[in-house]
Amino acid sequence: MEPRRDKPTAPLTPRERELLQWSAHGKSAEDISCILGVTTNTVESHHRNIREKLDAINIAHAIVKALRRHEIQI
Repeated sequence: MEPRRDKPTAPLTPRERELLQWSAHGKSAEDISCILGVTTNTVESHHRNIREKLDAINIAHAIVKALRRHEIQI
């Protein structure tokens, strides 16, 4: 059996990185929506896009993957 190869992923946009950075600091979607002046639905939409781009099962997993790719810092 061949080793599993990760599929190439698109880089995060600056806004996605900003949003994920807030998530990495423990902020909820509602907190982030207030900080950035957007709706909670917008934050959740960004979270979906981030998970899809990073092939992550949840935001915690996305944070780890983004850290490993040096897309965000904590």
